[in-house]
Amino acid sequence: MRIAIDDWKFITPVAEGCIVAANLNLDNAQTARIEVYPMIYANVGGEVIPEIAVLCELPGESVNSENPVRRWIARPPDDSCEWSKVDMSDTFIRQVNQKIDEIFAEPQEE
Repeated sequence: MRIAIDDWKFITPVAEGCIVAANLNLDNAQTARIEVYPMIYANVGGEVIPEIAVLCELPGESVNSENPVRRWIARPPDDSCEWSKVDMSDTFIRQVNQKIDEIFAEPQEE
């Protein structure tokens, strides 16, 4: 069973290393959070490849708990990480990518 994002609001990231965060309202009536972390691999020319994790996507889980449940949408740190069932819409992905581009944009020369 896949879970859709009904609505979202970008927030200031609070987790260490997190570059983009958003609170999500899911179609299973759950409130969740998405966090995006940069991964930079030297063997791909220093391109930013994000890790994306969803916190508390299932009913009964709380973002405000001491150890919120984290599941990965993209680039989990290792094979033991649990995969998320949340589907990101094209619009949401585009907005996340825009936020990442803004963060890593080269300063404009005058």
